This record gives sequence, C-alpha cells and structure tokens, in this order.
Amino acid sequence: EGAVVRYQFVTRCWGEKVAARLQDAVATWAPDAIVMNSCLWDTTRYFDNEDESLADYLKNLDKLTDFLKSSGYKGMFLWYTCFPVSPKVNAALFGPMAREKQVAQIGQLSTMIPIANHLAAAVVRARGWDAVDFWRLALRDFEQRLDDGCHWSPKLHRRLTAQLATFLEHRFTEEKEGASRGLVGEVYQRGSKVTNNNATSSSIASDTGGRTS
Repeated sequence: EGAVVRYQFVTRCWGEKVAARLQDAVATWAPDAIVMNSCLWDTTRYFDNEDESLADYLKNLDKLTDFLKSSGYKGMFLWYTCFPVSPKVNAALFGPMAREKQVAQIGQLSTMIPIANHLAAAVVRARGWDAVDFWRLALRDFEQRLDDGCHWSPKLHRRLTAQLATFLEHRFTEEKEGASRGLVGEVYQRGSKVTNNNATSSSIASDTGGRTS
C-alpha cells in the first residue's frame, strides 16, 4: 500500500544516461530501493571479443557502485544476475552481431554469462550492496525458457518477482543483518562470503538446456 514503482530500461550498467537517471532519483525522490540488472547488451554490443567486453562491464559496474556510495544514497541497492543463455541462442537482439560475423562470440555467451554474473556479484558485494543470483534460480525451470534461448516465460518472471518482493519486505523489516537469507535462493550478503554455493564446475561451465539439481 502506498508503494511507487518506477521502471527504467537500460542497455549498459553505466554511462551518461544511467548516471543522469540515478542522480535525479537520489536527489529528487530518494527511492527506498533500487533493483537493477544489465548484462547481455553490456557484454555483446560494445566490443568485438569476450575479454574486452567483460573487462569493460566490470569497470562500469565499479563506477556504478562507487557512484551510489559517493552520492550519499541511503536506500537499498540490489543487483540481480542474468538468466542462463542457450549455446544456440537466436534472440533478435543478437541479430546485429550475427550480421557482423560475431557468431563465435554469441556461441560463447552460455559459458561467459555465469562468469560475468559471479564477478559482477563480487563487485557489488565489495561496495557493500546485495546481489541475488537469478541465474541459479532459473536453472530449476529450463522449461520456462523460450525458444529463442534467451528470454523466459511470464510465469517465471512473476514467480521471481514475488520472491524478490518478499526479500525486499524482509530486508526492510528485519533488524538482524542477514536474517532473510535464503528467501530468494543464493543471496550474496553485504560484507560476507558467498553461502549455499552448491554449483559444480560443470554446471557453471555450460548451459546444456537440461535441468540442474
């Protein structure tokens, strides 16, 4: 009751437009929470190879989280990781890459995304914010991934949104730090090590489209 939700679409985790939007938010309406994700466009649209893309992504994440600290923002910042991408992804957003013969980079996304997610969560945690691993949660529901190998069903989005809302509610109301851990799967708590990390090297290394327990 009385909640206001504002949505902004971004194609890069940091840049002039993102900086302007966050500056306006912090200065004019001071949101209680900022929930954010950006990964696929960051790691495919701006460089021609995986190494440069990942390095730029992490550098921009550092700028984003540094801004939030230096701006005096007092609310909660929650980063959520990118969902799994199929090795045979054919979503329309990758069309420009295919036309430019960057097919190999597209094919590497299924192995690069979990690495990017892990490193992004580490950057966010290092600045004292929280990150939720939606990638791991989505592994349980591969049947909810659409045929383009990238997007996911409304059903899965509704379920994860409900879990995210529950987590936010507990983070706002619980006095004890970390009391709500586990409400949305693997949560990287502020200032603590990763817990409940049961992923094997094989499940992190590739997305075969099968169910991972």
